[in-house]
Amino acid sequence: MDGTQAIGLKKLCIGVATATIVSGCLGGGDGDESVSAMPDYADVRLSGSVGDGPIVGATLTVLAEDGAVLASFESSDFAGYDVTVRTRPRNFPLTIEARGGTDLVTDAAPDFFLETVVARPSKRKVANINPYTTIAAELARNLPGGMSRSNIEKAESIVVTRLNFGLNSLVDTGPTSTEINDGNVAEIVSASEALGELIRRTRDAMSAAGTPVTGDDVLQAIGSDLTDEVLDGQGGPRADARIAAVASVASAQIALETMANELHVNGVDGTPAMAAAIRQVSGASPQSLDELTSTVQMLYQARIGLAAAASASGDAGLEALLDTALSLRPGQDASLVRSLLPGSYRSALGASVTAVAGGGDSLVQDVNAVVRVGDPDPGINQPPTINGSPEATVRANGTYYFLPTAFDPDGDTLSFSANGLPGWASIDAASGEISGTPGEAEVGDYTGITITVSDGVASATLGPFAIAVTPTPVINSPPGIGGTPADTVTVGSDYSFTPSASDADGDTLTFSVENLPSWASFDASTGRVSGTPGDADVGAYNGIRITVSDGTDSAVLGPFSISVEAVGLGSVTLNWAPPTQNEDGTVLTDLAGYRIYWGTTPGQYPNSVTIDNPGVTTYVIDNLGPGTYQFVATSINSAGIESDYSNPATKTVP
Repeated sequence: MDGTQAIGLKKLCIGVATATIVSGCLGGGDGDESVSAMPDYADVRLSGSVGDGPIVGATLTVLAEDGAVLASFESSDFAGYDVTVRTRPRNFPLTIEARGGTDLVTDAAPDFFLETVVARPSKRKVANINPYTTIAAELARNLPGGMSRSNIEKAESIVVTRLNFGLNSLVDTGPTSTEINDGNVAEIVSASEALGELIRRTRDAMSAAGTPVTGDDVLQAIGSDLTDEVLDGQGGPRADARIAAVASVASAQIALETMANELHVNGVDGTPAMAAAIRQVSGASPQSLDELTSTVQMLYQARIGLAAAASASGDAGLEALLDTALSLRPGQDASLVRSLLPGSYRSALGASVTAVAGGGDSLVQDVNAVVRVGDPDPGINQPPTINGSPEATVRANGTYYFLPTAFDPDGDTLSFSANGLPGWASIDAASGEISGTPGEAEVGDYTGITITVSDGVASATLGPFAIAVTPTPVINSPPGIGGTPADTVTVGSDYSFTPSASDADGDTLTFSVENLPSWASFDASTGRVSGTPGDADVGAYNGIRITVSDGTDSAVLGPFSISVEAVGLGSVTLNWAPPTQNEDGTVLTDLAGYRIYWGTTPGQYPNSVTIDNPGVTTYVIDNLGPGTYQFVATSINSAGIESDYSNPATKTVP
C-alpha cells in the first residue's frame, strides 16, 4: 500500500463496554495524635537534698510506678533540686533515682546508686535522696506486699533505728520527707556520710578478702537483710551472712568515729571536708558538726558490733573497748567521747573487720548470732519511733481511719495517746489507730493533732497534723453523650460530627477527645470533630473517644474509627472492529495498530495511548477520576500514517 492509499484509512468505530469504580486506601496516618490529656493529670512539685555527702551535678530521673520516665534533670550547686512533674495518681509510688555527679566530701562520683520513693500524691512533696532513703527503698521492696505506702514508712523507721549514725531530730520526721535546712544540715550530712562509709568499708573488706562486691551489692544485701529488723544475714532473698557480719563490726567502728566527730572517709579524716561541704550548701548560719551529740541508737550500734567482734574473736582489747562503749551515754558531745575512747579503737576494730571478712563460716555465724541476741546492755532503753502520713481530709458522714507505723528496737510493749483529737474521733491505745465518723455539724478544720507512742520509759511523737472535714457533696447526675459518627470520608471532602450531650442538673459541659486524627480539629465547647483530609491522610484512624464532663462526672462516646479513603478511580473498557478497507475502497493490507485519545472537554483529547498490535480490538483505560469522558480512536498503517478520529464515545465515571 502506498502513502496515498494509507491516508484514506477508514475511521474506527469504538464503543464503551464497561465502566468500573475502584476505591481504596493508599496508606496514611496511624491515628496516634492525641490532643487532650486525661482529666486526672495533676502537677506535683518535688524538691529535696541529694547526698551521700552533698552531691552536685547528679543526674536525677523521676519514674512512674510502671518505670516510665516522667522527668530528668540535675542536682544544683547546693546539692538540691526543685522540679514540677505532671503525672497521675495511678503512677504512684514515684521513684527518684540519682546517678553520677560529684560528692563534695570525697570530691568524686558516688560509690553506689541512690534513690528515694514518693509514696502518695501530693501537691508539694519533699523527697530527699541519700543512703537512708536508698536502703529503705530496697527494704520496702523486700517486705511482703512490696512498695506499699505502709511498707515504705515501716522501712524508713527500721533503717533510721538500726543504722542511725547520729540521726536525732530526723528520726521521727524521717530523712526522706523532712526539709533540710540550717538547723539539721550537719546532722544529715554526718549521718549520711557515715552510712555511706559503712557501705564502702564493707565493700572494700570483702573485696580485699577475695569476695569482690560492689557498693550496690552491699546496699541491696543490707536492705534485704533488714526485713526481719536485724542485720544478721537471715532477712530477705538478697541477705548475705558475710556482708551482714562485716557490716555489723564496721558499724561499731563508724558509730564510735561519728560520736567522736572524727569520721574517716576513704581512709582520711573527713571532718574538714564535711564542714566545707556544709558551708557550701547552706545559708548563713548552718548547724555545726561540733553541735552533734551521741544518740541512743548510735550507742546500740557500737555496743552490738563490739560485743559480736569480741565474742567471736576472744580479743581482750575488744572486750575492754566494749566496756568503754557501755560507759558512754546519749547526749554526750564529741570532745567527751574522744577523751573516753582509747587511741587504738579505730585500728582495733579495723583489724576485726578484716578478720571477719576473711574468716571462716563459723566466725561469720558467731558474729551474726551475737547480733541476733541484741543489746548487751539492756539497761539503756532505746526509744520507739513512729511514722505515717495521716489523711488530711474526710467528708462529713464518711469514715476517717489512720494507723501509724511504730517500732521499738528493744521489743518493748508500746502504748499510744493523742492530743488535739477531734471529738468525733478516738484512738486505740494499743495500736495507735485513729478512727471516727464526723457529721455535717463537725464540718471544719481540726489542727494541732499529735500521736505519741511510749515504751514506758521513752516516747516519740507524730505531728502535729490537721484533719479537714468537708461537707457531703450534693449527688451529681452525670452527663450523657450520644451520636453516630460517620466512619468514612473521602480525600478532599469535609468531615463533621457533633455529638448530642445533655446534663440533668443543667451543669456546663466541656468536651475532650483522645486519638483525634491530625487532619481534624476539635471544639471543646461542643464536642464537634471536623476537618478535610488530604491525600497524605488516607488511612484508618482508630480508638477515637469523645468525653463530656460536667466538672464532677463524665461520659464517653466511643471508641470509634474514621477511615479516610482515596478519591474513587474508575476504568473504562473500549472495543472496536478493525478497518478492512482504505477510504478509496481498496483492501487494507498494512494495518499496524491504533491510537486512542480521551479527555473531559469535548473535542479536546490531551491523553492518548498507542497500541502496536493490529489484532487488538479491546482496551481498558483505568485510573480515571470522577467525570464525563469522550474517547476517540485512529488506525495507523505501517508507514505511520494515521486515520481521522473516530466518532466520539462518551462515558461518565461516577
